[in-house]
Amino acid sequence: MKIEVADFISQDEMLIKTELLKIQQQVDKKQKELDELLDIRAEKIVKASMNGISKINIADMLDVSRQRIYAIIDNRRLKEEE
Repeated sequence: MKIEVADFISQDEMLIKTELLKIQQQVDKKQKELDELLDIRAEKIVKASMNGISKINIADMLDVSRQRIYAIIDNRRLKEEE
């Protein structure tokens, strides 16, 4: 069996692969944390709306559009119905 130079991964390639895997793990961890925070925010938005705070006021507090607030509330309702 003949071994070709291309069969080996260079040290540079191995280092890059290792670094990329570490970075991806960090990204995955941060994405999970972000998803959890967004879920908590959605709960608070629904609670605020149910307690009489207008969608306009909620949107202004969070610096997002009213449409985004409605979408968050609708998505939360759909999630709860599952």
